[in-house]
Amino acid sequence: MKKNLGKILLLLLLATLLQANSLAEYSLWANKTQAYTKEAIMVTFKAIQKDTSDNMFFLLTPKTNPDYEIKLLKKESHENAKHHREDSFTYLVFPLVAKEITVDFDFSIQTASDKAVAQSCIDDHDGGKAILSNIKQIPITPLKLTIVKTPIAVDLVGDYTLKAVCENTQATEYEDINVIYTLEGKGYLPAKNALLEDLVNVTLFSEVHDVYKQLTNNGIKSKRIYTYALSAKEDFLIPTLQLKAYSYTKHRVYTLTTPSYAIHIKRVDPLSLLDTTESPQNREYFTLEQVKSFFIAAFIFMVGFTTAKLSEIDFKKGKKEKQFEDILTAKSAQALVMLLLSKYRSYPLEECINELEKLQYSHSSKNLQGIKKEILQSIR
Repeated sequence: MKKNLGKILLLLLLATLLQANSLAEYSLWANKTQAYTKEAIMVTFKAIQKDTSDNMFFLLTPKTNPDYEIKLLKKESHENAKHHREDSFTYLVFPLVAKEITVDFDFSIQTASDKAVAQSCIDDHDGGKAILSNIKQIPITPLKLTIVKTPIAVDLVGDYTLKAVCENTQATEYEDINVIYTLEGKGYLPAKNALLEDLVNVTLFSEVHDVYKQLTNNGIKSKRIYTYALSAKEDFLIPTLQLKAYSYTKHRVYTLTTPSYAIHIKRVDPLSLLDTTESPQNREYFTLEQVKSFFIAAFIFMVGFTTAKLSEIDFKKGKKEKQFEDILTAKSAQALVMLLLSKYRSYPLEECINELEKLQYSHSSKNLQGIKKEILQSIR
């Protein structure tokens, strides 16, 4: 009985494959069959319509698997002649474990007559109504890939650079020290992990901002900015950072290193922050001098109030300009980015920051003054 059941299943599988072959030709391949963990592997699936009697659509979905991450790089569709469709799907696979992995897909072919397609357009001009069609699930042979460990344990896989900027190395115990790290390159983009560990007797706030992420044939091209605000009551050291990385394009291990920063904290006498002016003693009666002083103060107040009302618009404008003077006086795009990330994080300025990043590398059509105006409009 089991042998007969096995034969029946085999015959059904062969019948399905023969039917698929009569509908379309398809193939699945990778640009490499052996790779390191987290190395980008480009996987391509191509399907060509053979049966030209109806319209045909190809549906491909990667199966989820904890052994790897998979992202769609691009999809291309061509119809060289009526009922002659060619589709190609290109994915990037990032293996996460060192072993032989299986990359598998769900593939189906959808066919519909010209009449069904035309009727769907007539019934629903918005294209929301599904086309009456036949869908056939087609089994495809999965890819087998051999994944090995990197030569040593590393923090990053790909080609990256790491830069650090410390705005100031001296501050009072009531001021922040701002440090910005910029990680840029191409490869496997890690999760938004912190770079700086907690420091003893130092209060630390951090924010991670992805300037851009873009899929390419060799991995994810990205730029990420880590911004830190640190405060303390005594001197401390921001340690050097060392990230181990492996370049699968150059086949070498390398280390990304940043400088250390010795921070000096200036002591502030708490008594200097107190108002030492004594309050006048309470009296149970008013003297003549006090009455005169009251009327003189009232007169001065009325004159001042009237003058302020007449110049209220200019006064408020000047006050606002002074409030954001640090933005107006920023001398470069990079300096302004650092200021926004450290002091104006709560405002919706992502687009302005992106423009400043482009301007820094001469890729923006806007100038620094124009971007400053946009920033002020966003935060007022």
